[in-house]
Amino acid sequence: MENWNLQKRMESDVLQLVRKYNVLLKTQIYAFFELEGRDSRVGKALKTLEKERLLYILEGMAASGENALGTWDRGSEKALWVLISLMRQMEVGEHFPVSSGEFPVRIVLTAQTGLYDILYVPETDVTLANRLFSLKKPDGGGHIVIVDSAEYISGIHLADTIGYCTVKEGGEVEYYQKSNIGE
Repeated sequence: MENWNLQKRMESDVLQLVRKYNVLLKTQIYAFFELEGRDSRVGKALKTLEKERLLYILEGMAASGENALGTWDRGSEKALWVLISLMRQMEVGEHFPVSSGEFPVRIVLTAQTGLYDILYVPETDVTLANRLFSLKKPDGGGHIVIVDSAEYISGIHLADTIGYCTVKEGGEVEYYQKSNIGE
């Protein structure tokens, strides 16, 4: 009976996570629950939820609805990998995705040291992000900025940025500070 309850709890937690972020890579779901030592139950939970049509699984992704796969984007995928990486390093309280109207913010999270946001700034949007954040100053916390390449970090000028990172295929995150790259 206890195993059944643990599995039902896992199904509920997986469903809640996928509904929160709409579309996740299956590897991200495993990584998220690995942090709590519960990744061994993820596969069965995904199969049950798919069978009950509560989640849709396609091409290594889990989606909250049939049409949700169309909302997937690379920036949000990278932001979730950064969140998982941060959760390995520090205690994260709440975390949630931000609507697309809050460009370039993808995820907001709380930690003991403040409120943080994870931004995705592709090279084509550096000027736009610089202008946007020259007008908007956060109250405490700071920005974690995801870039596709460390080569253009020196062109990003956002107040209260605590770090920059790149996300490699498979979710490996590399962190940078401007002082590490020559500025």
